[in-house]
Amino acid sequence: MVLNIKQQTTPGDLNPLFGTSELLKSNQIVADSYITLSTDHITIGPTTTDTTSVLVTSNTKWKIVDSVGWISTNPTGWISINGTQRFKVTPNLQWLTTEDITGADMQGVITIEEDSQLANKIIKTITVTFKSYPAVLTLPVHSLTYHAVESKTFSITSNLPWSAEKKTDANWFNITPSYAQAGTVTMKIDCISTNASSKDNSVYLIFKQTKGLVKDSILIVQAGANVGITNYESSGIKIYPQPTDETLNIDLPANNDFKYWDIYNPAGIELLKGTIENRTKLQIPVARFSPGIYFITLRSDTQKIGLKFTK
Repeated sequence: MVLNIKQQTTPGDLNPLFGTSELLKSNQIVADSYITLSTDHITIGPTTTDTTSVLVTSNTKWKIVDSVGWISTNPTGWISINGTQRFKVTPNLQWLTTEDITGADMQGVITIEEDSQLANKIIKTITVTFKSYPAVLTLPVHSLTYHAVESKTFSITSNLPWSAEKKTDANWFNITPSYAQAGTVTMKIDCISTNASSKDNSVYLIFKQTKGLVKDSILIVQAGANVGITNYESSGIKIYPQPTDETLNIDLPANNDFKYWDIYNPAGIELLKGTIENRTKLQIPVARFSPGIYFITLRSDTQKIGLKFTK
């Protein structure tokens, strides 16, 4: 008797190089690596208690590989996790001065990188804003008028170093000091000559803090020889509204002897002028003026009054 036996084969028998388990492994799909962040922008500072954190979700190993020097992160080192991990961001004030964290916010970047040698490895960035303390510069006066050779002093308080510069050349007055460190200092402004003309000389003294912010200014006036600038607040004059919009109103005392008015911008450029004679109320259209501070003078043959208004 001849027996015909047919042997059943399995896929693993088709190729002696692979068994069944190896063939199944070759057909598996490997999930793509991913790293996702809860935010791409955080804000910290200015104190070490002003911290925040970022939640990272991933299926691959990652690490913070680069960050700015004024922050510290925790934890550090490579983190391998299939799920979520929160890391903390804290201001690092070790290398920062008070000036560094005052006046203007700083920005930097935290970089997170996948543990991979591939050229297309995952790289994530987070923008970090360091909130600084606000800049403060306090001037007790905003205008000074000199009728003769004289000196005037006042205190300046600033939480940043500052400098004072004349907006235009003016050799008739000196300032001491022209720059100072943070704190309170006494500034002296010396008028070193008189003005022989009938027209006032004026220049702005511009105060700048070290981070380039123009914080304030003082208008320095050298009165002309034939006229004087009077404090209008004691003369019965009213100027309104402040700030104004379309029309500037000025109420004048009865029987005043003013003849002319002139409006100037902070650079001393004349913008408008007109006559006053026998009037007790002025209504001046200023709608075309840009927002800012302006100066108006009222003049007679023997008197000049300076006023300031805001648009």
